Amino acid sequence: MYRGKENMSHTPLFPKAASIATVLVLACLVLSIAGNAAGQGTTLKIEITKGIKLWVTATITNIGNETATNLSSTISIQGGILHRINVTSTCHGGCGCNTTLNPNKSVERSTRILGFGPIDITASAQAANAQKVEATATGFALGPLVVIK
Repeated sequence: MYRGKENMSHTPLFPKAASIATVLVLACLVLSIAGNAAGQGTTLKIEITKGIKLWVTATITNIGNETATNLSSTISIQGGILHRINVTSTCHGGCGCNTTLNPNKSVERSTRILGFGPIDITASAQAANAQKVEATATGFALGPLVVIK
């Protein structure tokens, strides 16, 4: 809107309101970026060990700068002849499961299966201050041995 026909200078009707709105938008952007950086916590990485193994093993590494707290992990294995392999191993602490993971440190989680045939493996990990990460692999079960590609 303009102030009238006699003043055609393209001056906004509320110049201070436009400036305040610009400042508010910029402040929200800065706070949003700062909040995301502060709320990241740490970062996890997970890998499934490849090769011929007696155990299906996932290695969880804290690649962030803070200690991961309330660490939990899951390894799921499905498949086999007639889909007879259906194993899920979960670790949420206790029974030898660490619930914290320091920066630049790793921990292994493993499970065994017994069966025959092609398998799909999914491993995941998360912490109270880190987003969930997931890795997948395929393999073949040969009784107690597992060949993971």
